[in-house]
Amino acid sequence: MIFIIGGFAQGKLDFAKKLINASDDFADGEHCNIENAFDKKIICNLHILIKRLMNLNIEPVAFVQENMESLKDKIIISDEIGLGVVPVDKFERNWREVTGRICCSIAKEADEVYRLYAGVSTKIKGQL
Repeated sequence: MIFIIGGFAQGKLDFAKKLINASDDFADGEHCNIENAFDKKIICNLHILIKRLMNLNIEPVAFVQENMESLKDKIIISDEIGLGVVPVDKFERNWREVTGRICCSIAKEADEVYRLYAGVSTKIKGQL
């Protein structure tokens, strides 16, 4: 598994597509069918998929853990949402915490982890 993190609009999806030389084999967590969310080679916007699960009262930590085996050969992409001002809204705070915990578990299982900033990747886990 490869995990890619970074801020909004930093080139994460383009980087992932170049890693596997593919242009359309990805699922967008914002719009994909939740039941098929992990069927594609690249899963982007994991943080938004987590919010969707929470809004549907589906436990996102359990959902990801139940599907962890199917993620072994995938590229997972998430925005870093835990930086900056802590939201006043309780749901938004909980979403940030749950997303952070899920990202930690994915990073732990991943063979490689990259962080992108301004389109520049830094490998933070895996053979350097």
